[in-house]
Amino acid sequence: MTDMKQHPLSAAFPAMSADDFAALVEDIKTNGQREPVMVHEGMVLDGWHRYRACLQLGVKPQQFTFPAEKDPVAFVLSHNLHRRHLTPSQRAAAVVACADWAPKGRPGKAEMVSGFREKELAKAAGTSDRTIRDAKVAHKAGLGEAVKEGALTAHEAAAVARGKPAAKGKKPPAPAPAAAPAAAPEHSDELAEARDTISSLAAENDKLRDALAVESMDASDSAKTEAARTIKELRAQVAALDAELAAVKVSRDTYMREAAEAKKDAIYWRKQAQKAEKAGAAA
Repeated sequence: MTDMKQHPLSAAFPAMSADDFAALVEDIKTNGQREPVMVHEGMVLDGWHRYRACLQLGVKPQQFTFPAEKDPVAFVLSHNLHRRHLTPSQRAAAVVACADWAPKGRPGKAEMVSGFREKELAKAAGTSDRTIRDAKVAHKAGLGEAVKEGALTAHEAAAVARGKPAAKGKKPPAPAPAAAPAAAPEHSDELAEARDTISSLAAENDKLRDALAVESMDASDSAKTEAARTIKELRAQVAALDAELAAVKVSRDTYMREAAEAKKDAIYWRKQAQKAEKAGAAA
């Protein structure tokens, strides 16, 4: 078996915990590999932990090759942003890292993510504009890994990058020396933090509401367990569909901008050709 590397887009998301990975290994050992691994550019684009678990078990991983005509950035974001329990800062760090990879990973092509405005990136990540700005500063300063792993929030990492002291009890790695200061935020820090907090609290409220609904059921424990699992899966599917829809909308907006630019270019060169034609006729 060829030992593949993890694709940079997949690596934009935090690694699975040791306990969760051990549980995954045991599940694949008992039930087999249920979902295939997605491969792109000779690297694992999706299913990195499933891939490593199969290697550990000595099992040949089932794998598919990512379609060349599809956008790997949109695919990775839609499959990972809302599938895992990520904080707003971790989601922002992942989106920024993916956006940074796009022009390097696909030179010469019109990118769907690298050209996003902060509002579009924030919408894809489900965070505030300010969190995206902070994640960009942290990424540029070499602190993206600390944000990704949850050691620092995007705001804390950006503060370190800007030369401010870290929060009490935090000991972040030193930022890269070439870090550039970020633009001043358009909104207050309090408002941005409040938006992220509300988003997290809403998710927790949904979990509590689901748990209460299951407990109030007049059914056996096994039926309640199955109902809880079904509700969790349905919520995950809805979240994934919401993420895919957001990615599609952003991709559509990007294509519309590109089409408008192409139309302007076509009009310009048509006029240039007409001028040259007239000049040639006059001569």
